[in-house]
Amino acid sequence: MSAIYLDRLARVRSVMADLGVDVLLLSVGHDLPYLTGYYAMPLERLTMLVVPREGDATMIVPRLEAPRVQDQPGVFDLRPWRETEDPTAIVAGLVGDARNIAVGDQM
Repeated sequence: MSAIYLDRLARVRSVMADLGVDVLLLSVGHDLPYLTGYYAMPLERLTMLVVPREGDATMIVPRLEAPRVQDQPGVFDLRPWRETEDPTAIVAGLVGDARNIAVGDQM
């Protein structure tokens, strides 16, 4: 199953390169399960997939939601966040100094 998502991410990264996008941010909506197989619950707590043009993608999820996420080896790293952590700061750290950021339209 991971091969499907790896292929989809490769195609996304190819388009990112063509458009000059450094990182893609996706949250709830259709894009997240298409690329990862995970259907996030539409909660007020941040769930986000951070896809750099190069390097590993990371799924940021509330710690209580993490057991619902099916492991997809090579597709993304799972980064659960605790109540005392700032998930926006975690995402910002993963984005780093990216200049061109694409954001999912259903976020």
